[in-house]
Parts: sequence; C-alpha cells; structure tokens
Amino acid sequence: VMATTKLFKLCNPILVSVFVVGTYSVFTSTMVLSEEIAKNISPSSTSMDRETATDAVNDSTMRSVKLQTSQGMVEAKQIGDPDGIPVLTVHGMAKGLVWEWEKAAEALAARGCLVTMPNFHSLHATAPGHSSHATIEAIESLASQLKRGDQGVVLMGKSWGGSIALKFAGSHPALVSKLVLAAPAAATEAAMSEAAAETLLLWTRDDPSFRKAETLATARAGVKEEFHDTGGHRIIADYIPGLIKFVLGEAA
Repeated sequence: VMATTKLFKLCNPILVSVFVVGTYSVFTSTMVLSEEIAKNISPSSTSMDRETATDAVNDSTMRSVKLQTSQGMVEAKQIGDPDGIPVLTVHGMAKGLVWEWEKAAEALAARGCLVTMPNFHSLHATAPGHSSHATIEAIESLASQLKRGDQGVVLMGKSWGGSIALKFAGSHPALVSKLVLAAPAAATEAAMSEAAAETLLLWTRDDPSFRKAETLATARAGVKEEFHDTGGHRIIADYIPGLIKFVLGEAA
C-alpha cells in the first residue's frame, strides 16, 4: 500500500501536467478553427442574413409604433413588407374598436402589403369629436411618409373614419391611389362626387345606416359596391376576400 501511495504521488503531477497541456491544445485548436471559419464569412453576407431574418419577422408580426404627424406623435400598429403596397386605415369613433381593421391588415400583409393603423384617439387634436381638419392634416403627414414615389396610399376608413377618408381623398387626390369605405354613415354625396380615387364601398344590409348606401354608391360613376346581408355596423370577415382583390387589382 505504501509503495502504491508513493507511486501515485510521483505520477500525480505528471498526470495533471498531461491533462493541462492536452486541454490547452484542444482549446487552441478550437480557437484557430473558429478564426479560420470567421475569415471565410464576409461581413456583408452575415449582415444580409441578419437583415433577412429580421425582415421575415417584421413582415408577419404586428408592430406597435409611434409616428410623427403635423399634430404630434400618434400611436399606431403596423404590419407587412416595408416595400409593399402602402395601406393606411382610419378607425371609427369607438375607442374600443380602434384596431377593428386588424384582421384585414393581417390578410393584406400576407399578400405583400404594408398596413399602418393609426390610433387617432392617442392624440387629443385628432381624436373623433374634435377638429376633422386636424385629423386630415395628420393623415396627410402619414400618407406623405408612406407613399411610394408617385403612388399614393390605399386609404381605408370605417364609419367616422370613412367620412374622414372620403374628405381626404377629395382634397388630396395625389396621396390616395384607392379608397375603401366601410359603412361611412356620415359621408355626403358631395364628398363622394369630389373623390377621384377608385372606390370600394362596403356595407351590411342590417346596419341601421345602410339606407345611405345606395345614395353614396350612385353619387359618381365607377364606385364598386359590396353589400352583405348581416354583420351590423362592423368590419366583418366577409369583406376581406373582396377587399384584397380590390387593393391588389385582381379580377373579382
């Protein structure tokens, strides 16, 4: 036993030395290999991969953003391809339905559009019930930022937002390529006749404000209409297929 113990004490420092040297060799080899691999990866390709991954997330993810307007910062949600067809929405009066365009936005984003949904309640000057002029000026700021060259935005408004969108299209024709109006109860025939943009009018027949639908649909030539039997004064899922075809210019 004493002989074994002496042998162990004699060999132990040698074993430790072998272990340390071996570990250092493996570590050094690994570092050299890593450096060689890094040399063969160009910074541009790494950056591109990172950007591609980011874009993939951003295209399909609803993002909360703050956007600068002439009236101040407005809260918004945004989804879709930054290089896609720009779509700008205007909600109705109810605070609880600010994001009512969200399902339509997701469907449009899936087809390559960039959809921006401002919450005009988040800014005192642009909130429903205040000056429509201030809201229209804020929309002008956003549309100017979002438009692609000479191509204006697709402007989509519901109820109160529909009447605001219609007024904006009439006064800023260069900023609106197409117009989608969902149950724009407060809209006037005069405003409809002044708007030159290609227009899609959406309504449900069980909406109490539907009595105004035919009047607006015939206020000028070329207004496309899509009326459904039920759904009330809401943006319904049945609107989405026709809306996508209209925005993308596909045959009905």
